[in-house]
Parts: sequence; structure tokens; C-alpha cells
Amino acid sequence: MDNNDNKAIFLNEFLYQTIDGVFTGRDKDILLRRFGLAGYDCQSLGKVGRAHKISRERVRQIEKNILNHLRASWKTTIKLPSHNLAAVKFKETLDALLMAGGNTIISGEEVFNGKSLPNGRKKRMKEIKLKRKAQRRYGRFLRHFIWPQNISLDCMNIIAQYPTRVREVDPDNVGNSGSYFSKKLKSHVSYESGLEREFLWACEEFNEVVYYKEQPLILEYEYLGHKRKYFPDFLVVFKDGRGALCEIKGTLNMVLYESMCKYEALKKYCEKNGLGYCMTDGRKEFEYYKTRVTLPINIEDAFITALGSGPLNWKSFKEIRRKVNFSQANLMALILKHKLIWEVSPFSLYRR
Repeated sequence: MDNNDNKAIFLNEFLYQTIDGVFTGRDKDILLRRFGLAGYDCQSLGKVGRAHKISRERVRQIEKNILNHLRASWKTTIKLPSHNLAAVKFKETLDALLMAGGNTIISGEEVFNGKSLPNGRKKRMKEIKLKRKAQRRYGRFLRHFIWPQNISLDCMNIIAQYPTRVREVDPDNVGNSGSYFSKKLKSHVSYESGLEREFLWACEEFNEVVYYKEQPLILEYEYLGHKRKYFPDFLVVFKDGRGALCEIKGTLNMVLYESMCKYEALKKYCEKNGLGYCMTDGRKEFEYYKTRVTLPINIEDAFITALGSGPLNWKSFKEIRRKVNFSQANLMALILKHKLIWEVSPFSLYRR
């Protein structure tokens, strides 16, 4: 028995240990046809669909489910040490196939002989993965925007009024500040935190965004009786002409009194000019804590009773925390519901 025969035996053994206990019938046949196993040539989505009398898109969906199942089960189905290398190669190929979204045909021999993807294709698959990750990430940010009833489809007046950023990013900022060169904008873009960097990278990769800009304009807000200037973090312009202003804050920083004053100024400006707006930590938006977080009565009563005696300092706050368990979201909902003023330096929580 020559080396090729040994490879064929090993291939079949590995394949059936991986698949037989998981798939039968149509799912198994689709995998064999797509990988070119069991006597089949490698077949396209359309050819497999015609064989099973289903659409090309349905084949792609079934194949994706199969590959996801295989990727999840490969560790438990492969027990023998001799299979470790093949299992790793197989998992890498499954990852690549899932990135390709059903658009790549790879034979079983290529999978198991370590020739799963040439370098050029590996690079393209990596780029596809990064772009899809950015699309998902930006989709998360995009859900946070609130749109006024009368949406403006022309943001050029804002861009013309402030052609460059109105405030330079502080390189000594306590966050992870930095910059990168944007291929979309053909210029350098700066950020002051990891959250801002994540948002900007998503804007760079998301196809629906045609333009974005940091510190795009100047707004005025009132804080404790004083007028101050405010620079929203980002302006985003979409293909359909819509524009939106976005403020990126850490979770608890969103309910600092000064942050809420800035948000009111942002909301007022955007509603007047037909722009979308949001203040977010990248996971939840400001309005979520304001309208959707349930505040337990015992927590609310404990704080309101304590506030009846005057402002809470850090010591008083810790005493309440020892008496009742509350989450970060509960605290934020309390501050927003009762319009409390919260400051951190020094710590102080009190009524307006």
C-alpha cells in the first residue's frame, strides 16, 4: 500500500469520525459534494442546489450550518493523538470557509493535506473576516442613533462651516489616544480612547458611511449656571445623505451631570437641524438607561430616604451599598429618573 493509499484511508477515517455521528441524509450529501468526497467532484452551490431541487441560497445556508456544527464538534469527536494535526487543519479550513460565506470551493484533499488555502486566498479571507467584524460592530453602533421626524438629507452645510476639526485631540489624554490614516477620507484621523477608536474603525469599514469626522462642530451648553463650549465626538454621513452626531462615553460617565447637559445640547441641535444623534458606550445608548432599565423599589427608597438628609458623599454611598444590592444600571436609572446631580471629583450625589 503506497503513501497515497494511506492518505486516502486516513482521510476517510477522519471524515467519518467527524461527520457520521452528526449528519445524515441531505446535509451529509451536500458536504460531500461541496468538498468533492465519496466520488464526487467539487461542486458549486448552484449544482448542489439542482441536485437537491433547492435554491443556491438555501444550499449556502445549509452549508453554513453544517460547518458551524463541525467547528463546534471537532474537539469532542477527535480523540486519537494521531488526529490532532488533521483536526487543527480541518478547523482552520472551516473558519476560512465560513468567512468565504459559501463562495469558495475546496476539495477534501486540500483540507486534510494542509493545502486548505494558498497565501493569497488566506489574506483575502482575513480581509473578509475583518470587514464583516467591522460591519457587525458598526451595526451595533448604528442601532443607537435616534432620528428626528424631519430628517435632513444634506449635511454639506455643516462640513462647509467647519472644514477641519474644531479641537485637536490631546495626545496626553488618560485614554488610549492615537491616530491612523483613513483610506476612505485620505487623511489622518485622531481618537482619544479605545471606544472612539472602535467606532472610527467601524466607520472606515462600513460601506454605508461615506464620510466621518472627529470634533466636527462647536455647541454651547449650560452647566451649573455657566455657559460652556462643547465639541461632539463625531459626525457621520451616510450614502442616502443622512447625517448623525455621536458622543462616545464610558458607561457611568454618561450619567455625570455635565455629560447630561452636553447631551441635551446635542439633542436640541440635532432635532433642529434634522440630524440623528446618540450618546453611547458602544453597547447601550443613553436612552436605554433612561427608559428601559427597571429600578427596584427597595433601591429607590434607600437612596431617596438618604438624599432627604442632604447630599451623599462616598462614605454615605458605601453604607447604602452595604444595605441593598444594586447594579451599575440601577444606579444610572435612579440618577436619570430623579434628575440627580452626580459628580465624581469629589464624589457627590444630590438633588437639583
